[in-house]
Amino acid sequence: MKRVRQRQGVFLKLLLAVFVIYASVQIADLQIQIAQKKRTIEQYEAQNAELEVRNQTIQNELDKGLSDEQVAKIAQEKLGLVDADETVFMAIPG
Repeated sequence: MKRVRQRQGVFLKLLLAVFVIYASVQIADLQIQIAQKKRTIEQYEAQNAELEVRNQTIQNELDKGLSDEQVAKIAQEKLGLVDADETVFMAIPG
């Protein structure tokens, strides 16, 4: 009877040791994941700061309004519009 209890005691100690090792490995893995997530958050915060500066610059430009030259440049580049005194040549394929 005493031997059975000793075996149970050894078995429980072994089981407890395995559990402690497993828990330690899991905790270490979680610590690594937390560190990686913190680095990712720092990268996103840096990107966010850059975008906030860019947004503020654009907002300042919008608040000032566009000059006539800027409007003409945008109209020519983005919309393909021309001034009334300009001559347009178009290539016709064929």
